[in-house]
Amino acid sequence: MSGIRIAAASTAWLDHEDLDLTELTQADLDRYLTEHPTKHRGTRAFIRWAIMRRLTDKNLTAAAPRWPFPIDFLDTDELDAQLSRCLNDTGLPRGIRIAGALSRLYALPLTRIVTLTADRYTQDADGQGYLTLEHNPVLLPPKLDRACGRE
Repeated sequence: MSGIRIAAASTAWLDHEDLDLTELTQADLDRYLTEHPTKHRGTRAFIRWAIMRRLTDKNLTAAAPRWPFPIDFLDTDELDAQLSRCLNDTGLPRGIRIAGALSRLYALPLTRIVTLTADRYTQDADGQGYLTLEHNPVLLPPKLDRACGRE
């Protein structure tokens, strides 16, 4: 969201709350950021701009949200079970099987997997399948090769 839109949204909220920018307290700002969690970055810029122009309290801070670190990880057995299902469960849609296996085997993020195109898959003279990642052909395990193979 652009800085102007953030400023407009912030001042509209102030109007709705019957507050003036000069009256804005840290508690008010924290409440606004809690109610609008996606606007932290733009709001920080707006507050810095307002402070530099002496339009609001110089002690206001729009701190970045603190996202908790993940604490619940899959263990090796669970990861192996997911990979096995991707490679063996023909009841799953083919694209899901391939994406899951690529994620588990090569740690490819889904955002990268969805950009892969069919021309990235090739077979050599011996029939072994390769998936080209960046500029590097990667040999596919036989079961994944069969899933990727052109039908």
